[in-house]
Amino acid sequence: MTKKRMIDWILVAAVIVFLSAGAFLVRSWSGPNSVAYIRTSGDAVGGCGGGCGGCSSDVSRNLRCRPGVAWVQHDKAQGMTLVAFDNAAVKPQDLVTAYRERGVDSRMERIVSLEQYYRTCRSSGDNPDCGKPCGGNCSTVR
Repeated sequence: MTKKRMIDWILVAAVIVFLSAGAFLVRSWSGPNSVAYIRTSGDAVGGCGGGCGGCSSDVSRNLRCRPGVAWVQHDKAQGMTLVAFDNAAVKPQDLVTAYRERGVDSRMERIVSLEQYYRTCRSSGDNPDCGKPCGGNCSTVR
């Protein structure tokens, strides 16, 4: 075996070992299985209040970065935030707490399965954007 061929085999083996080790470090996530409906209020709790939507948008962006959260949509006009999440990775109350810590008065209105969310959304018939993370009249943070 020539020296060049031996170096090629060593490099191939190193890549295989590197990729195999990396595969064990990757966290598997099955995806969202629940949708939380969080009611946000314009009443100030700690200074911001959420009436302008700025704080809620900041919190939505931060929520999206949490492991186990797939998407967040905030509808400022309705005062409602929808969060799709994996309930094995995220506690629903932690989603509400993220808003309260920022001074946005919020409460968990309900939690439904992802399938139930899509069924309800599609059965209403008045939402052409159903099936997308955002219903069309809100800002989706990805």
